[in-house]
Amino acid sequence: MARSDSTSKARAAAGVLLVDSKVLSNPIQAHIDEYRDSLERQGKAPRYYDLVHARVTRCARECGWLTLRQIAPADMEHFLAELNAEALAPKTVNEFLGATKSFIRWCIRTRRLAGNPLEGIQNTENPKDAENDKAALTPEQAKRLLDVAGPRRLLYFVALRTGLRRGELQELRWGDLRLEHLRPHIVLRAAATKAKRADTVPLRQDVTRELQAAWLVGASPTDCVFEDVPRMRAMRQDFDNAGIPRKDELGKVYCFHSLRVTFGTWLAQAGVAPRVHMELMRHTDMTLTMRYYTDPRLLDTARAIEGLPDLSGGQVADEKTALRRTGTDDIKDAAPIALNRASERRGGSLPGEEGASGERNIGVGASRNANAGTDLVGAAGFEPATLWSQTTRASQAALRPGSRPPL
Repeated sequence: MARSDSTSKARAAAGVLLVDSKVLSNPIQAHIDEYRDSLERQGKAPRYYDLVHARVTRCARECGWLTLRQIAPADMEHFLAELNAEALAPKTVNEFLGATKSFIRWCIRTRRLAGNPLEGIQNTENPKDAENDKAALTPEQAKRLLDVAGPRRLLYFVALRTGLRRGELQELRWGDLRLEHLRPHIVLRAAATKAKRADTVPLRQDVTRELQAAWLVGASPTDCVFEDVPRMRAMRQDFDNAGIPRKDELGKVYCFHSLRVTFGTWLAQAGVAPRVHMELMRHTDMTLTMRYYTDPRLLDTARAIEGLPDLSGGQVADEKTALRRTGTDDIKDAAPIALNRASERRGGSLPGEEGASGERNIGVGASRNANAGTDLVGAAGFEPATLWSQTTRASQAALRPGSRPPL
């Protein structure tokens, strides 16, 4: 009897004292199933209670808990370490811990446990923005992933071309697709989106063709487009086969959400206007789009600064730059030069044609000063005056209100 009392006190100190000893013989999975039913009766969303049920079930299975009496902090800490080793975001790891703790609190309220044995386990350290440190794939990495993906190829391809989240891909139905429209698109139901807001996602022609090819004859509009959306472990294997590391050189993680980050980064690389970029990402905050869904490693910043204005103070730029600015970069042996009065008197000619003197014109905006024998170069970045522009300006002046018509 004394031994029984001491055992009960030890269990109470550990937080696993059962109020009803008969519960000891019940499998822990039965309690987890009852907990899910309780959440459903409370009016929780199906997506929520199914996710909680799946997380607690996985935790119990990988910790080796068959009954409530076997719940131990050491097992939970080991399980959380395994999740961190899978490169899951700290937020996701903490959600596993939170779901399991919520289950245990429910057990306490229903007199199945006297205390919470996991009370002392703290959340995984979650530095600011750590959950958003996802790396984007390069086009080469994306191609390798598609090559080794096998039956998951279409899933990855659609994710890369639309930016759909994992949950949205899981909820995608054939009836949500508008592939025969003039502008093919996906109509996302509010219940299937993260923001609980109905959205429209445009589709490229290549995505439309692949979805049409995958649409089986007789498929119901309520059937899922993707029957199996892989968890991180299966996707990690695909990444390994494609030669994609777990982290990039800056410590950012490659995971399923990287496909959405890749979509956003490629939009930025393509020069899409920020407002359009935000709309395609289906964000309501521009900061979210620019800060978390654009990987700066893949942006061509060197090319961007070349577009800054020339501040050379009137000095002549190099020949290649000058030719490019005047639109004559296809002419290798000419610089932008002003037409002189002599060429005007001869009459202008189109680039590549011969003038009245039999001399071949090398292009509008480039000529030789016949009197001085030197090239006249206009200010860099401006088109030199030409017969066409002078004639056009004269015509425009004649059309201004109050101007006299030409005689």
